Amino acid sequence: MSPIKGALFWTFISVLCVDAIFAKDVGDDDVLFPPTLQPSDSGLLVGHLLPPGYQREPEGPVKEYTQPLAPTEFWEQHARDPYVPLVYRQAIAKAPAVTNWQSDEYIRENYGDLDVLIEKKIEDRMNPVRLRMSLSEFLDNYHHKQWYVVSLLPDPMRAEMQVPRSLLCGNFKDSILESNL
Repeated sequence: MSPIKGALFWTFISVLCVDAIFAKDVGDDDVLFPPTLQPSDSGLLVGHLLPPGYQREPEGPVKEYTQPLAPTEFWEQHARDPYVPLVYRQAIAKAPAVTNWQSDEYIRENYGDLDVLIEKKIEDRMNPVRLRMSLSEFLDNYHHKQWYVVSLLPDPMRAEMQVPRSLLCGNFKDSILESNL
């Protein structure tokens, strides 16, 4: 897997793992992240059974941006060899989806008829339960049931999402595997 594909994979995985609570996410500004690694006394490998990022010391700080870079800047500074990682903070904060989708009524009125795939929050890998229903039906029930949407983002909803232009250049966009609802 190329470094770019690896970075994208972990970016999307981190978005999907919203139920995991890590020390860096609890709101204490004194938490050191990435952590200082401690050798294991048990003979287990360093970072075993810990979240990604705890397995080795970081190679250095990751450059952060509050605005997406222009495609040429992104390519020159990060995508072209030697592949320098970066983080976009609040890169899509102004996307219509960020404000509009906070309202169940907005979603119901505009996208309620769309078909979505649902799974239970408490997963049973031996007997997975998947349901297909309208987004409106999901909105009627998700407060009472342990459900979440696992569908890819339906095409009609994509118009309200924004992907930074720098992630859409050349064959780089082929590395983006999916965008989940």
